[in-house]
Amino acid sequence: MIEVSNEYRRLLDGACDLHVHCAPDVTRRSVTEIELAKMGKAVGYKAIISKSNYTPTYNRVYHVKSIVPEINFFGGVALNYFVGGLNPYAVKVAIGFDAKQVWMPTFHSENHLKKAGQIKYDPKIFLKPIDFTIKEGLKIVDDEGKLKNEVYEILDLVSENNMILGTGHLTKEEIFKLVKEARGRGIKKIIVTHVDYSVTRFSQEEQLKLAEMGAYLEHSAFSCIDSSERLNPKLVADSIKKVGADKCIITSDLGQINNPDPITGLIEYIRMLKNAGIEDSMIEKMLKDNPSKLLEI
Repeated sequence: MIEVSNEYRRLLDGACDLHVHCAPDVTRRSVTEIELAKMGKAVGYKAIISKSNYTPTYNRVYHVKSIVPEINFFGGVALNYFVGGLNPYAVKVAIGFDAKQVWMPTFHSENHLKKAGQIKYDPKIFLKPIDFTIKEGLKIVDDEGKLKNEVYEILDLVSENNMILGTGHLTKEEIFKLVKEARGRGIKKIIVTHVDYSVTRFSQEEQLKLAEMGAYLEHSAFSCIDSSERLNPKLVADSIKKVGADKCIITSDLGQINNPDPITGLIEYIRMLKNAGIEDSMIEKMLKDNPSKLLEI
């Protein structure tokens, strides 16, 4: 088990991490969902949402809860080609399993393909040598820049079932249109997915505008910890101060085989933010209060 000092144990008591990656998955992960649930229980976690860019996670929740009932463990679905892309039927099944979050396309968004490229097989990361190459990325807008009909249907399903909407790896322009329409259709729980990640990075002014539109901004440990990112945590802290902790959440977005496990990495991320001037009360707002409100727990 993880050794946690009293200072950080207090900050983690009641924590909700709404973005972790666990096994089972197509890629190797540092922990399984059951292992992470047990680790979270040991340090006082209140809730976890497991995410995969390849497969739904909501159908595994039953087994995790049967073994670690003390943790509020949830799943969701990312609308990549693996589930049919912008597929309302994939959302309907997720609703049947009581999924908590629906993410717009991530790895299969046109924006991700342009900025990060195609998914490529690496034996150190992937379990089997499968070709994941796709011909074109997904967009939520048509050639005229209007939201596609299936997006409207998905938004209505999310609204009617009080789910969390995650913006995924879309372009800034798509995300602004999505947030505006989602709010107009009664969606109260919108998370702008990892606003510091190089593929989806927003300026402070853009973050402030999105918050004013009613969205929560997700700041993830991955952006400061992963070797491909290494973002200066001071930039994150400055954005949080500008927008205000009331409209931000912090997550780990960890579980990659080459990174610390989600809890160890989150502790390191909190240390970075504290050193950059983020007060404990703000940490607790973003790690406990706001996520609890989104989960309604």
